[in-house]
This record gives sequence, structure tokens and C-alpha cells, in this order.
Amino acid sequence: MSVESDAVSPELKGKSPTRKLVYALGTIRKLGRSTKSPSSPAMVATDETFSPQPTSPRGLFASFGRRSSSSSSTGSFEGSGSSSSLLASQPLSPIKKEAQKRVHSLLKKCKAVTLDSLDASFLVETRPLGSGTASVVHEAKRRKDGKPLALKLVDLSALATDARMSQAVATEVELFRSLAPHPHVARFYGAHCTPSQLALSLELLSGGDVLGEIERTGHALPQTRARLFFGQLASALAHLHANGWVHRDVKLENMCLARGGDSISLLDFGCAARCGKKSVLEGFCGTPEYVAPEVASWWGWVHKAAPGRPYGQPADAWSLGGCLYIMLSGRALWDQQLPPDELLPSISASGDVSL
Repeated sequence: MSVESDAVSPELKGKSPTRKLVYALGTIRKLGRSTKSPSSPAMVATDETFSPQPTSPRGLFASFGRRSSSSSSTGSFEGSGSSSSLLASQPLSPIKKEAQKRVHSLLKKCKAVTLDSLDASFLVETRPLGSGTASVVHEAKRRKDGKPLALKLVDLSALATDARMSQAVATEVELFRSLAPHPHVARFYGAHCTPSQLALSLELLSGGDVLGEIERTGHALPQTRARLFFGQLASALAHLHANGWVHRDVKLENMCLARGGDSISLLDFGCAARCGKKSVLEGFCGTPEYVAPEVASWWGWVHKAAPGRPYGQPADAWSLGGCLYIMLSGRALWDQQLPPDELLPSISASGDVSL
């Protein structure tokens, strides 16, 4: 079932797509209400897809708490959020010149193709695959060739008011464009922009994530399947590292399968950063239950006597090992009832996971 993606204001009828976009960004106050965008630590496809479930002590796999990633050097953390479908028309909120500049810069970096509405180029399914604080992912088909894909839709007003979200989207697109295709890294097909939304066209991975498979079956994965997924994830990370990238949010929720398939693809690159073999990164970034001790050391560092420890590609390897442990045991690495302010200092101080 297809849906109309954007309602067109009377002032925009008959205007070119580019002029409509300029109108939307430049004379925004004419479009109506003011909206406040929720602060979001990272713009992601799947880590905010599900609302947090009741958490359980370490060892109970049946009710993993899904916690969103965070990217902050101050230690602020925000849980998962949900939003209504962005396919409905959403007037942009008033924005200042610097915010307007930010959106224009982002669209230029993304090389976004301007459209009157997404319906002009895509048949978009009404039911979303997942949603986040200011993004929603829909299954769609490209009109010109019928190719199935996933459309990740982001509200331009959110990008205008949230610098971190805008940077995360820019980073994700930069990573996609810099990498050669890899069988276990989600494919990127391009970016499109309407007067109210930015849409990223991605490989359709509708088979769910690996954590979801553990939750559905109620037990750990068979060793052969866990070994298969571990090898595929390790191959994807090696590809990123060889090209000077660190993912920084490796977790089972970001390992997704095509429907009915035995091949995973790594996605969600909003937390990624450029980094070679030297450990030079700073600041907390990632999902608390999966981060390495050196990353955890940055949690709330502004309140400490000294900053955290620099980190790099080995931090992804730590998270990779955590994923393997959960797949083989069906158990969480840490007590999920602990809030980040208690969990992360414990991870930082330990230097290893007590299995």
C-alpha cells in the first residue's frame, strides 16, 4: 500500500522542487506551528526502533532491555523513543540562520535529490519497520524499477534544531559513500529530499535483528549459527577498519538479516568516526551494555578530575566479543537493572567482563 508522503502548501503549487525546498527553509514561519525537536544522541535506524522492555538481571535472556546508543562526552543518556510516522505532513519549526545553513550543508553533503514528494519516486508501505525520536524507517519500492528497499526518513526540522543528529546523518552518509560494497555492510542507494523530509535509501533487511531472534526463540543461538554471524560481523568490521572507520555502536540490534536469510548486514553508522590504527578517539559513544572499558571511562568525565582514556578500533573488537557471548549463552553481559551511572563506571574500572 502506498501513501502520499507530503502535503503541498498552496503557496508552493506550480513551483519547482528546488524552489519549494528554499521556501520551506527560508520562509518557514508561514507554514504554521512551532515544534520542538526532542534531543537525540544519534540518528539511527534500528537502535531506537523498539521501546525499552522491562529490564532483567544479567542471565535472563527472555526480556532484554533495548537501550539506545548515546554520543556524549558529558555522560547524558536518553532512552529509546518513538514517533508517529513522518510520512504525514509536518510543518517545519522556525529556525535561525545557522540552523538553516546546517540543513543546506547537510543536504549538499548527502547529494540529496530534490523531490516534490517521496510518492513521486517511491511506493512506500504505510506500516513502518521501525521508528526513532525523529526518524522512521519504511519498506518501499522504487517506482522506476520496482526494487525493494528501506527508506529512512528524517524530519528536516529535527535536523535544523539538533546539531548532533545532523552530524550523525552526515557521518553515516560519508561512511556509506567512502566504502566499497561489502556483503555484510548494509547498502546505501542514495538520498532524496522533500520540503519537510530527508530520505536515505538503504538495503531492505526485513528479517529482524539477531537479538530479536534470541528473544523470539527464548534461548541462545546454535553454535553453528552464532559462529556464522560472528564471522560475518568480524568481516564487516575489518572492512570498516581497513578504510579508517570505527563503528562505535556494535551490538546485536545492529546486525540485521534479510527475510529468511542466514546472512547478516551491519548497519547504523551514526556513531561512527574516522580513526586509523592509533587510539585517538575521545568522548562516550555507543550503547552502555556493549561498550569497551576505555569508552565507558568517558561517561560523565566532566565531573571527574581527569578525562577518560583514548580509544580506537580495538573498542569495536570488545563489542564484537560481547555479541558472541550473548549469541552463545543467551545471557546479558551485565545486570540490566543497573542505570548507566552505575553500570558504566563498573565497566570502566573492571577492564574485563566477569563471565
